[in-house]
Amino acid sequence: MKRWFLRCTVLALAAGILVVPADRALAGPAPQTAVRTDAMTPSIARLQIAAGWLSGYAIKLNGSLWSWGNNVFGQLGLGDTRHRRLPTRVGRSTGWATIAAGEHCLAVKRDGSLWSWGSNDTGQLGLGSGNNGLRTRPRRVAGADWKAVGVGVEFSVALKRDGSLWTWGNNNLGALGQGTSTEELRYWRPTRVGKSSDWKAIAVGYDRVLALKRDGSLWAWGGNDLGQLGLGTTDDLAHPTPTRVGSDLDWTAISAGGVPSFAIKRDGSLWAWGGNGEGQLGLGDTADRSVPTRVGTGSSWKAVAAAQAGGLALKRDGSLWAWGENGSGQLGLGDKVIRKSPTRVRSSGWAKIAAGSDFSLALKANGSFWAWGSDRKDQLGLRVLRNRLVPTKIASLQ
Repeated sequence: MKRWFLRCTVLALAAGILVVPADRALAGPAPQTAVRTDAMTPSIARLQIAAGWLSGYAIKLNGSLWSWGNNVFGQLGLGDTRHRRLPTRVGRSTGWATIAAGEHCLAVKRDGSLWSWGSNDTGQLGLGSGNNGLRTRPRRVAGADWKAVGVGVEFSVALKRDGSLWTWGNNNLGALGQGTSTEELRYWRPTRVGKSSDWKAIAVGYDRVLALKRDGSLWAWGGNDLGQLGLGTTDDLAHPTPTRVGSDLDWTAISAGGVPSFAIKRDGSLWAWGGNGEGQLGLGDTADRSVPTRVGTGSSWKAVAAAQAGGLALKRDGSLWAWGENGSGQLGLGDKVIRKSPTRVRSSGWAKIAAGSDFSLALKANGSFWAWGSDRKDQLGLRVLRNRLVPTKIASLQ
């Protein structure tokens, strides 16, 4: 069994779209957070929510960073490996802008500096050769003018403001996009992918990367055993070089989770591809797809977040929809029943979403933070350790 099926990670943020794992014994990224900030007030646009490896993260209006939940790899950034039941402030800085989280974390400050912490056994923190081992506090990564970050299983991806794309860490299945599938390859510092300077957004899954260019084209590389790259093939071969997905030029948002991949087009249509054994593509069945396939006929989607085996999505009217695996109530529908098609979650006014493996986090337009699903490692940030089947406010973050 591949190692990435035994380890989880992931949350990625890409140019206004935050993209997000599971228990170490279950496969799954913390799949993703997706967000479009074009219609948000400036204050809500600055708030962030992220789901990592059985842990949660939030950035408040003043730029302070908060974390909670599982901390076995030091991924909470609090200087130790003790779990936290309630949100706890990370340092005293008030300059945080974005964060991507898994077994390790990457975060960008408003000044464009990049910071990392957590697991580092294959150089995924980008701190240089020989710096393996845990890092329990944020440490600065070389370089400047960073814009967006994403984490996969033992590898990292980032964009700079000039549109250049960078990767480092483990190269399993060619996830680093460096043109080779050699699994023993390690990059201990950020290394540029090609010479292009027109990258706009990234979404990182367990063993793959999706990316958008400024012209609206969609690209993918890494693992593809269930067709999750959207290239029309299903194979175990690595795809180590960014490869264009189709010929369309109207993609605006992307998200990659455990086995599902999602994207939104300019017209507001939602598309899905990859593994679908639990109905996680939202297509009403359990058949895998190796090319982007439209989800329903709606055209008012604005954000999507891929989970380990499902998804969350927002419509322009502020409604929240969920589908896929639901054994811990992570769909927020009040039960544990699988949904094969998008189903509306009660309440309205939702603004941002983050999908973990078996839990979900979200922000409302009024600035309140919410959580639901599994709470077995305190990943919901609530005072009482108990699973929640419906969205529950994280009172300590208000």
